[in-house]
Amino acid sequence: MVTVSDPDRHADSTTVAKGAAINLFGILARASRVLFTLFVTRVAGPRVFGLFTLAVAVVEVTTRFTIFGMDKTLLKFVPEVRDADDPAVYRILATVFRIGLLLALFATLTVAMFAPWISDELLHKPELRRPLRLIALSFVPLTLLNLILSATKALKIMAYDAIVTGMVLPIFLLLFSLPILWFADATAILTLAYTGTTCVALVVAAGLFRTHFSLTRALSTPTNGTFSRVVRFSTPLGLHDFIQYLGIKLELFILAFFVSPLELGIYALAVELAFVIRKFRQIFDPILIPVMSEAQGNQQLDRVRGNMTRVIRWMLVLGVFYVGAMSLFAEPVLSIFGDDFARGAVALVVLCVAHLIAASTGLLDMAMMVSGRPRINLLNVCIVLVAQTTLNLLLVPRFGLVGAAGAALGSFTLIAAIRLGQSLMILRLNPFAWNQLKPILAGVVAGLAVLAIRGGLRSLGVSVTWLVLLLVFALSYGLVLRIVGLEGEDRRLIGVLLRSSRSSPPGE
Repeated sequence: MVTVSDPDRHADSTTVAKGAAINLFGILARASRVLFTLFVTRVAGPRVFGLFTLAVAVVEVTTRFTIFGMDKTLLKFVPEVRDADDPAVYRILATVFRIGLLLALFATLTVAMFAPWISDELLHKPELRRPLRLIALSFVPLTLLNLILSATKALKIMAYDAIVTGMVLPIFLLLFSLPILWFADATAILTLAYTGTTCVALVVAAGLFRTHFSLTRALSTPTNGTFSRVVRFSTPLGLHDFIQYLGIKLELFILAFFVSPLELGIYALAVELAFVIRKFRQIFDPILIPVMSEAQGNQQLDRVRGNMTRVIRWMLVLGVFYVGAMSLFAEPVLSIFGDDFARGAVALVVLCVAHLIAASTGLLDMAMMVSGRPRINLLNVCIVLVAQTTLNLLLVPRFGLVGAAGAALGSFTLIAAIRLGQSLMILRLNPFAWNQLKPILAGVVAGLAVLAIRGGLRSLGVSVTWLVLLLVFALSYGLVLRIVGLEGEDRRLIGVLLRSSRSSPPGE
């Protein structure tokens, strides 16, 4: 085993911090979709929001089939050819685009044809027949959009993804959804708006793509034997992604079978708010993968462990604060979207804890991947799918929304324990350290501070009380972290993120 020096640790933490700052820009841009969610929930209510979310879940799972790992294929093969004008690049692009287009057309026809069966028998929501047929038209543009953006990412251009997914998609989705103010069939309008938005985003992405590639050559170049190469590489990745996305959306599908559209909408919003915690991991993943791959390739296991423990600690600093805030203020936060949504407070808290566990231990999948053991990750997502299916079928009929959240917590805790065991036995890697308890301690103390003063603030009014309590929680959390001592790497991360927030968007 090769050890890692202090300069290497400093370089890694700086590299990951700078990469995280770049990714943070895209994450914050995509968070603008909350305006769309707020508009739909306030205007149309939880019932329409639930049906729309269910239709989008069908799209997201289906497009994982139509993309079928070819987005990662582009990230793998395009950088291997140094010249973007090389014919080999266009053979790969042509192969990927043609396969994606054929799969998307097949998915469109299949969903359109079987929409009555999917809506009536599978989901028990007959009102989804027409919306499913309308949103199925998004499969082709959405598939091509993902592949085009992956091709530009392969050139290490990340700004295009931030522009298209962080700005174009949420802005046009909100604009195209405005007709629900005047027309009765809000669910159909929203699904049509979703389809129209993907078409606009595809046009924008294609324009950006053309600044680096010839779109005509990318569509017309003969494949000349690249088909089998692409399929062999993409198939296991596509299978993994499809099962993983199905697991993520499974609770919505099972819940739809047992509960009303109104309850489904309440749970869908809770899931959306809890899923923010997963975004914290996405801040670090793209830059952490190459750093860990390099360390693993050099057999620097101390360096791998150092990067793992560091990023898990950073994620806990963000995640514990978010979970604590949602635990204390779940009802007022949900009430912003409508009074009915406050009924999902308990489910929201349970989901936040579940996603924090999943995000914190999900990095172990990355360590397994860079060590050359992707089949173990495929086994893990299959275990999650089976566990979620079993727990949802047992808990949802009896406990409804809380049962679905409990199923998520149970399955994520199970896979977290399995991942930890695999890491210790196979990789000889323990990703946890004592200094990771600091944010947990800060969250507990901040929560107790809020509970201690909550009773004395009732005379201030509801809105002012919640605002003061949130401020007390944030200040207490930061103060405790300062007292127990931030690591030098933590201060470096904060400095880089603050400088990034005052600088130009990444990619310039």
